[in-house]
Amino acid sequence: MEKNISERRKEPRIPIGVPLPVIDQGSGDPLGELVNLSRHGMMLLSPRPIEINRIFQVTVPLPHSRLSDPDLNVGVESLWLEADESRERFWVGFQIIDCSPRMAAVVEELLREFS
Repeated sequence: MEKNISERRKEPRIPIGVPLPVIDQGSGDPLGELVNLSRHGMMLLSPRPIEINRIFQVTVPLPHSRLSDPDLNVGVESLWLEADESRERFWVGFQIIDCSPRMAAVVEELLREFS
């Protein structure tokens, strides 16, 4: 499945080299850990399945970053879900659907930092 997803992407995703939690702003609960990022999407590794076509407002705390903002705050929609090999965690693909110009700059900074 990953190969088909990679072929459909409009831009490459950059692997994130440090563990960064992704928090659902509505509930305050962690959705998972950020695995990779692009200007228009992200992939998480989640301890639980996440419903497809669901919209979230999320925060990614950036505590050890030299970036201009301490957090990344964006709106995302879940597009796909796949269990990992152990079937105990889940890969989840998201499209970024709401991103202020300020947060777009943070995404660009993150992409440069991890490229």
